[in-house]
Amino acid sequence: MDPIGLTRRKLLLSVLAMPVGAALLASCGAASSATVATTSAQTTAASSAAATKATAAAKPATQAPQAVKGTIRVALAGFDTAQVAVWQKLADAFHKQFPGITAKIENVPGNAYQKYETEMAGNAGHDLYDMETKQLPAFGEKGVFTVLDPHVDRSKTTAPSDFFPTTWSKVLVGGKVMALPWDTTPVAIFYAIDLFHEAGLQPPPTDWTDKSWTNEAFLSLAQKLTKGKGASAQYGYFQTTWWVYYLPWIWSNGSHLFNQDITKAQLTETPNIDTLQFLQDLMWKYHVWPSAQETTQGAGAMFLTGRVGMYMNGPYFIPSLLAGTAKSKNTIKWNVAAIPTGAKGRWTRDPSDSIAVWKGGKEQEASWNFAEFAAGTTGQQIIGTGGRGVPARKAVAHSKEFLVQSNGIDWKVFADAVDHEGIQAVTDVWPQVDQTISQGVGNLWNNRANARDTLTKLQPQIQAILDKAKSRRTRPTYLPVGWKSSTAGY
Repeated sequence: MDPIGLTRRKLLLSVLAMPVGAALLASCGAASSATVATTSAQTTAASSAAATKATAAAKPATQAPQAVKGTIRVALAGFDTAQVAVWQKLADAFHKQFPGITAKIENVPGNAYQKYETEMAGNAGHDLYDMETKQLPAFGEKGVFTVLDPHVDRSKTTAPSDFFPTTWSKVLVGGKVMALPWDTTPVAIFYAIDLFHEAGLQPPPTDWTDKSWTNEAFLSLAQKLTKGKGASAQYGYFQTTWWVYYLPWIWSNGSHLFNQDITKAQLTETPNIDTLQFLQDLMWKYHVWPSAQETTQGAGAMFLTGRVGMYMNGPYFIPSLLAGTAKSKNTIKWNVAAIPTGAKGRWTRDPSDSIAVWKGGKEQEASWNFAEFAAGTTGQQIIGTGGRGVPARKAVAHSKEFLVQSNGIDWKVFADAVDHEGIQAVTDVWPQVDQTISQGVGNLWNNRANARDTLTKLQPQIQAILDKAKSRRTRPTYLPVGWKSSTAGY
């Protein structure tokens, strides 16, 4: 695999203060690809064939300390200072429950996944690794992580049924548990309350089942929120041009970039072309989304200073917003709403994070104890109130402690969003797929090519990469309500 270390999601946060053009130049990523549509509130959850072999009933959410001693090192993939502090708080709480074990939290900035690979190859790895779940197949193919099925099978506190079923499915590679999930981060619409009030408009709905919140209604709001010219112009909408953020629009249009088995690229299907053309038109036809030349401030700064009405992003954007507000009181009021619904439903992308145990570590039992603690009730409460994502454990995600926090953010929007997530179709060649698409769509955003020509050129390139795939993320065995067949909603 080509190790692409600095994760695209964390890279996205690092360039919030940069213009779109600079962000595009920085795109060489490691995030996630096409689609597997997912679960709904009414979905009966059998997470996967691997999940069903674990206990059918949820296990007790209490954890008894074991007589294990040692020091373990935990690698974080380029976290900011605030999130490192959250994990240090987690380590301190873990030590109180397991006094014989000391967990050392070590942040790995820069090309984190490349550094992970290098240190493991040199037999100098950390005991545990924070992993975006889309990275798991590539690392799992190398056999560097401990398969956790035996630990899960004997655990009294960790069962697949304790977690959001789609989130759990993303830690399975080849049907085996490769890590434990610790958060999930569904994308939503951030909106500027002040701008809506000034324009006499009702804010976008927070209810993910609201059928009135359509793509057409979204475009109408974006147009009404757009005004002015030059450096002081106000725009109705903004999103990163990183291609994985096209996925909510693509899925909602009933389309997919890959087939169900993740063996064939299908970029040139008409709904995919139509969707990307709609997005390009938001920028160049309707002018509700600023181009790189029009983005005179960083995206986050434009939103906070009232120059953008709606902004698609995940909860990992929130710490930057709160930090910006703390630095300057001259910022707008904001909150979050649901993604618009397309012709075939409402879906959002939902990248998830996990913690994996290095197979070469000497403290295997202590490492499992820490991973289980992070994914357990206490650990999930600490992570959930850390302000950057939704706990992977269902009971904690729906708890009052998580939903009602002092920052006033409508966290229920994010918790409900999990029932509308589509799974990115990830393989062990994900980094190469991501990098190729990221580079290939550039001409859409400088208006030098249309969607049809762009996707037609990319189709054979992506297929050639996909033909080399050896390992694929385990697909959920369930379908969400509303999808009629196994080929419609994967």
